[in-house]
Amino acid sequence: AGVTETIYRKGLPDRYAASLRDWQKSTPVVSSVGGVSGSWKKKDQKTTVVTDTQNKPWTKIMRHYIEAPGTLQWNSNYTDF
Repeated sequence: AGVTETIYRKGLPDRYAASLRDWQKSTPVVSSVGGVSGSWKKKDQKTTVVTDTQNKPWTKIMRHYIEAPGTLQWNSNYTDF
């Protein structure tokens, strides 16, 4: 099963370049996504710019994860990025 975590941050994506890069470079397997425990492998992340009711820009960050099947665990030494 897969899950997408969506985060909104005020401003344009260039303000968050370091954070976006750090997510991509950090460990490919995490133990929790959105409060749901398990063995989750990072798949990808995408950003889009949205505006609020005052026409101010926000960065929408969508991070995709895949859960290991059954009781299996992802190997954190393997990545397909």
